[in-house]
Amino acid sequence: MLLIGTARDVTADRTARAEIERSHMLLQTTLDALSAHIAIVDGSGTIIAVNQAWHRFAERGGYATPDHGVGSNYVEACRAAVATDP
Repeated sequence: MLLIGTARDVTADRTARAEIERSHMLLQTTLDALSAHIAIVDGSGTIIAVNQAWHRFAERGGYATPDHGVGSNYVEACRAAVATDP
């Protein structure tokens, strides 16, 4: 029987992943501490993060989806709202 394999030290990958998770949690905690409803968008207008105040704002506005708009395009949503708002 012949056994061939490879091994790789994943310690650095796990450390980096843990640091990214800590940074994400710090950002989310900071955002959630703010009373203003905040959505962070990327360069194309896609919502990449929201805070708890945004969740409440979205629910009051009838946009109670599990993701609260994360992944949708904020710019397009605003354009659609303007087009239907007298």
